[in-house]
Amino acid sequence: MVIGLFNPDTPSAVPIQKNTIYFTKKQIIPGGFLITELSLLFRSGDQNFRFHQLSYSPLRFWEELRIEGKLIFDSESKSLLVAKKCSVYVSPKGLRRLTPLRSFDCDHIQMVLEFSGSNPKIEVGPSGEELEFVEKRMETEGEVIGVVVKVDGDDIYGFSSNMRYVIRKSKAVFQKEDGKQNLALILDGNDSLVRIQKMDFPIREGDFFKIPKKKATESFLNF
Repeated sequence: MVIGLFNPDTPSAVPIQKNTIYFTKKQIIPGGFLITELSLLFRSGDQNFRFHQLSYSPLRFWEELRIEGKLIFDSESKSLLVAKKCSVYVSPKGLRRLTPLRSFDCDHIQMVLEFSGSNPKIEVGPSGEELEFVEKRMETEGEVIGVVVKVDGDDIYGFSSNMRYVIRKSKAVFQKEDGKQNLALILDGNDSLVRIQKMDFPIREGDFFKIPKKKATESFLNF
């Protein structure tokens, strides 16, 4: 069964028009880590994807590869991600605003998204790596979904490609297994990262959280 993409009741595999966000686990790389978020977007009859791969190392700090393009359904078990726009952003000084490092032609990049197992995966990513997506979240209009990627003492960092919709002093909502909700203050951030205040409840790498999206009249994160 294909998760969140096709209607199993129809043999023609008609796409289900719901925006879906997938996350990989953190992958350890020399000197740091990377994590990938894949958003499948269905808007105004279009089928698109947004691929954000965030990496961190003590020497280069934060770097983010962004790929946007078309989502093409091949079968009930495979879809094709055809790149149209690619760029790399960096933030060499902590959480200063992410700045564009380079943009490049990427029409040649096509990734196969497979749904044959319990978790969707891309066998060959942009750098030749295998990416298995272990978390699936449905996108909602009023919330940003993020994941904690780094806990270093009092510094707690959360990642989402939609952090541009968040304002300073918002509250991150952590849903615990017992159903209880814990709140943590957003201290600062940029387009894709926020720093979360350390609280008296445990916040661990891999924890998911939600943040209310800003209202149209509120200002953008400006750090």
